[in-house]
Amino acid sequence: MHAEIGEPAHGVVVDSANGKVYWTEGWPEDRIWRANLDGSDAEILVVPGANPFGIDLDPNGGKFYWTQEQPDIVRRADLDGSNVETLIYGELSVAHGIALDLNADKVYWYFENDEVEEIRRADLDGSNSETAFSADSMGEMAIDPVPEGPDVPAASPLGLATLALLIMGASAFFARNRGRTR
Repeated sequence: MHAEIGEPAHGVVVDSANGKVYWTEGWPEDRIWRANLDGSDAEILVVPGANPFGIDLDPNGGKFYWTQEQPDIVRRADLDGSNVETLIYGELSVAHGIALDLNADKVYWYFENDEVEEIRRADLDGSNSETAFSADSMGEMAIDPVPEGPDVPAASPLGLATLALLIMGASAFFARNRGRTR
């Protein structure tokens, strides 16, 4: 049986080691789901509040992380949806995409308000939040971790460990211009 969701998922991430896929379902349902890779055994893990958006996994740490547009926070929970924690609250306007750099123990997220669009980062526990950089028309992102070893040069802090940010202006445009009224 395949799960039916009310709105296409904003964020999707695959846990291939455990044979699961996780996704966010936005307004009006506001849920985070998990299912087997074939779509079977779909279950709602979390009903976190207004509009969960981006999602990423730390399978070794046993957590998944997500952003919410309202009340504009970054959260995490155990892979089964238990132990929900709020990591970042109050410094955001609209939080969208999220990506984990597990080599550096960092979480990155895209945030916007009327004045700025930024990629922010913090430690995986939400501490040491800071702006990584600002740009126009950002959207979703992913991380391409640098392999470690003696023949690999160290990445600079703003090189973001070869952080391959896939900036898709179209994603940000559509996110801002959905035309929904809440």
